[in-house]
Amino acid sequence: VTIELSEPQQFYPNEKFYIIVSYEFGVGYPQGGILTEEPVQGRFFFQNGEDWLDVTHIASLESYMWMIKAIEEEHVSASWVRVLTPVTGEVETGQALDIEMEFIAAGVRDVDNMAKLIVETNDPINPVIERSMSLRLNQGPSFTIDSEVELIVNENETLTFDVTASDYEGDACSYALTEENSSVTISEVDDVITVTYQPDYNAAGVNIISITGTDAHNHSTVFEIPVEVVNVNRLPEVTEAIEEMVIVLENGVVDVDLDMHISDPDGEELMFEVSSSDYIILDVFVSGNKLKMEPLSVLNPDVDVTVTATDIHGAVFEYTFAVKVIHRTGIDDMKANSWRIYPNPATSVVNIEGEANEAAVQISILNAAGAIVKEVNMPWSAGQAQTINIDDLAKGIYLLEIQDGYSSEVYKLIKK
Repeated sequence: VTIELSEPQQFYPNEKFYIIVSYEFGVGYPQGGILTEEPVQGRFFFQNGEDWLDVTHIASLESYMWMIKAIEEEHVSASWVRVLTPVTGEVETGQALDIEMEFIAAGVRDVDNMAKLIVETNDPINPVIERSMSLRLNQGPSFTIDSEVELIVNENETLTFDVTASDYEGDACSYALTEENSSVTISEVDDVITVTYQPDYNAAGVNIISITGTDAHNHSTVFEIPVEVVNVNRLPEVTEAIEEMVIVLENGVVDVDLDMHISDPDGEELMFEVSSSDYIILDVFVSGNKLKMEPLSVLNPDVDVTVTATDIHGAVFEYTFAVKVIHRTGIDDMKANSWRIYPNPATSVVNIEGEANEAAVQISILNAAGAIVKEVNMPWSAGQAQTINIDDLAKGIYLLEIQDGYSSEVYKLIKK
């Protein structure tokens, strides 16, 4: 079986390396092994917990050897320096010898490489001469951030900080975000990169800002900056306003689904409390997430209802809307009233005729929940007729309320 490595590995001449074969369910004996008459210490091992156990220390396995070969797919020399001058010779008294060296970076993988040139002589004073040698691969720029900078910001606020870049070789460099990020912008002047970060309300946690620096030789370095974004709790908000509601006393309790009108922008559960400005006229209470309003009187028909929404962190939001309580006068008995409504049932328009002579008449159409879906205000003269387009209303039963200066009358209107 030939197993290819996922990525190349490099070893220098005479450097020891080890091959580890793992078995998911364990193994009792070496697989594919051979026996040798002379055990070799320090070559074959078993893993024993966190330690490695030399097989030669186990009497029953000391002669086992693994049949494993590590073969180069493509030879690449890892040697980066060699001596071109003959390695042996003589130097006359008072003379000097230049040693010519060749540096080869083609197969080097490490950034910094160190070696020593050792010259052994028969000089009794300096029998050994050593000179250090080094080779450094060109790299992209390096980055630093002042240790005093606090990389922490609240949601929907702005954090600005500087990153200082430098290139070891002194090459000119360019800088850019590693990945596009709409919350981050960067600008650079003289290798000082100014980062501006404005996380949104869904960014709580540790976020990584990644900058890539590239030098003139196209060598790149990626610098990752962890920034802690602190969760900011937002107040609940109105998602759909509750317009002034008209409730008919004789119709009893009216329900309003509060989740349809007030929500938490952070997606948290809300608790609701409600109050009425006049409990003699309108009683209110909450059942689950439903507001229930029970009309009790029309003595003072205008009432304010306040809804208090509280999230799990204690953030409180109040919303107030108006409610009008009216009597169900004239309903199902249009002949007894001064207004004529036709056609009824209606499909696209409804006509209203009346003998009132008023400076202001208000005509309102209410749905089954008591919400006003259409409203018209106008002066009215005796014998006047008014056409109202109801083509945009859904099929169903509505209440049509007509208010003049002296009375309020409510009629049942059917849209078919």
